[in-house]
Amino acid sequence: MKRSARLKLVEQVAEAHEQKAAQALSLAQQQLEKEQQRLQSLLDYQQDYQKQGNERAQQGMNIHYFLTIQGFMDQLDTLEQQQKFAIEQAEKQLLQAKQHWLQLYQRRKSIGQLAEKVELQEWLAQEKQQQKILDDLIVQMQSRK
Repeated sequence: MKRSARLKLVEQVAEAHEQKAAQALSLAQQQLEKEQQRLQSLLDYQQDYQKQGNERAQQGMNIHYFLTIQGFMDQLDTLEQQQKFAIEQAEKQLLQAKQHWLQLYQRRKSIGQLAEKVELQEWLAQEKQQQKILDDLIVQMQSRK
């Protein structure tokens, strides 16, 4: 098996690894978007709950109800911080996935370029060998005349 053929096989394996990394990158992007949507939903809910609490406060409420609302708002604040942390983690995962994919992409590209170079060298060597054979035949035919 020629060296260029072996390199093509290596390139195919590298491409498969690159595709897996691209899938992981896509999943990481989807996860980040999902976490961001969760945060937005939480913020929307928190804003609605705050608005309802303010409306009820204007109508008058007892201290027990106020403390219940305040406790729940504190829980929502905690959830918001946790969700922001989840987004930070998802962003880190996305960055790592992107770097990994880029590494594998560049590796596959380099292997492909090397395979093309080796294939060209093999072709040139074959052409040179065929030209030498033709030249030898011409010399032999001329020497017979």
